[in-house]
Amino acid sequence: MKLVRAFTFYDAAGKRWRAPAGHMIDGASIPRVLWTLVGDPFGGPYRDASIIHDYYCDVEVRPWRATHRVFYDAMIHSGVSRGEAAQKYWAVYNFGPRWAERPGLFENLTSIFSPPPPPPPPPPPPLSDEEMLQLTVRAGQVLGEASPETVEGLAPDDVR
Repeated sequence: MKLVRAFTFYDAAGKRWRAPAGHMIDGASIPRVLWTLVGDPFGGPYRDASIIHDYYCDVEVRPWRATHRVFYDAMIHSGVSRGEAAQKYWAVYNFGPRWAERPGLFENLTSIFSPPPPPPPPPPPPLSDEEMLQLTVRAGQVLGEASPETVEGLAPDDVR
């Protein structure tokens, strides 16, 4: 899906998240196997959240954790239930892309005197599509309407 106009979302802290016109949104930030469970990212109440999430996963200019968290926040803003948002957030937090953080201007200026940031934690070991789907269903049952912080603390091994 090509964005015909820019889309902007402001998170609870007032930070602006903007996907520019012309960017191709392909839904790849949400593992395709999970589309059968959570719905495709091009329609429904979480479409706007998936636009922001896809764009920032593509460009990797913000930390992966913040990018996945804004997906949750934007879903809640769009009217997705807390339970559904928690389950989708758990899926992208555990199975979505991860990247090393890039320092901003201030960090670049001070990085001469400080050690480099640690690399991102490795993603969980690869799972079969069936296992990923089963774990996500189970996580939804375990999480209920859990807070984002609870979601972040629930690893795939915790729901096996």
